[in-house]
Amino acid sequence: LLRRQGDDVIIAPVAAAGREIVAERSALLGAGIRITPNRPGLVTLTEARRAALIARVEAASLDAAEKTEILAQLAAEQVPVALVERFDPPAGG
Repeated sequence: LLRRQGDDVIIAPVAAAGREIVAERSALLGAGIRITPNRPGLVTLTEARRAALIARVEAASLDAAEKTEILAQLAAEQVPVALVERFDPPAGG
């Protein structure tokens, strides 16, 4: 923490490198509260992970148009994180 300016907090870039930071906080969010991070963006998949996701989509009970759209997104170099999380099972379960 470098300093506070009103409601803003200024942190050193070196201290934030490789860490996740809560950008906005509501009255419901405090110490010890577990949150699910909202990570918008795109990821690059390995070929093995891409193949596994494609197999899950093909096995899913989706209508043909939706399945075609999802498979087109998975064929791209970068894939939306939300799409990957939708078809990637949680670790250990």
